[in-house]
Amino acid sequence: MFESFSDELFVKPSAKFLTILPKRSPDGCTVVLGQLSKWNPNELPFEDLKKIVLITFLQLFRDPMTQINGIKSIYDFAGTYFEHFKYGTPQNLYFLYHVALERTFLKLFSCCVPGRYKEFHLLNPNPGLRVLWSIIKRFLYNKIIERVFIHSDAKDILKHFPKSVLPVQYGGELLDMHATNFLQRANIEQKENTVAGQLNFF
Repeated sequence: MFESFSDELFVKPSAKFLTILPKRSPDGCTVVLGQLSKWNPNELPFEDLKKIVLITFLQLFRDPMTQINGIKSIYDFAGTYFEHFKYGTPQNLYFLYHVALERTFLKLFSCCVPGRYKEFHLLNPNPGLRVLWSIIKRFLYNKIIERVFIHSDAKDILKHFPKSVLPVQYGGELLDMHATNFLQRANIEQKENTVAGQLNFF
């Protein structure tokens, strides 16, 4: 099973770059919001960022509803700069691909974090993101490419989600979008996890 991490990792401001929104989409998908500008690479090294992403998604997939319905991800690139995009190396991009999307030659999922990834919404793209996407999509299946939506106007996200699901800064109605101590609680459950497996999230 996976190891737990130091609690000090989760109290850094940069650790809040990834948020689980409190309401599901109408089709039952869990909605994840990533605000990349909140990640300060000087405060939270890339290796620690990967740990946070890993423990977040492992925790989400303990929920039977998320296992069945899947995840829709929203990633906001507003305020990102070169310090962020320099981590878009071929090695790191392949790591992300391998963890979430890689398939075997039998077309069966062999993911490190297996799950149903239904949609990827990329908001406020800048030239760096567009260059990365032009490279990445050459190695993806058409099925995955068709699930990626790039929105130059962040309010376009309302065409895909009702207002009740989204924070106010994206034209939604949510005033408080942070799950209290989500990462700390997930980390405790990792510590208590045994070879018998993990309990359901709820």
